[in-house]
Amino acid sequence: MQHPNALIILTSAQDLNFRKRNITAAGDFSKLIKKIAFENDCFFYDWYRIAGGPAAMSTWVAYGLGADNIHLTGAGYAIKGELFAQSILNTLMFYKKIHPLTCWIFPPPLKTSRILLQPG
Repeated sequence: MQHPNALIILTSAQDLNFRKRNITAAGDFSKLIKKIAFENDCFFYDWYRIAGGPAAMSTWVAYGLGADNIHLTGAGYAIKGELFAQSILNTLMFYKKIHPLTCWIFPPPLKTSRILLQPG
């Protein structure tokens, strides 16, 4: 293994619609990725839940943040990026409280499988 101390973040997918029907597999995929992350001591970012869960894409489209019921608009992706960045910052602050950092090298995780990235 080249980088045995690398932190890995697995993410779920946002809810989506295809041909005016909600694709419920996004929720199943979220559960599967969470299970895989926990089993492999990876971080998990639940974009499916953070974006609103089942049938949320219709709301994103209604606010001009979803382009075609699958992809987001530029503004939607900007919000998605801001939420992800804020989650990383919140998680760093969480770790800082547990282990005061003297540099930006993380100690080996306590048990990352129980740590979810903290939404903003």
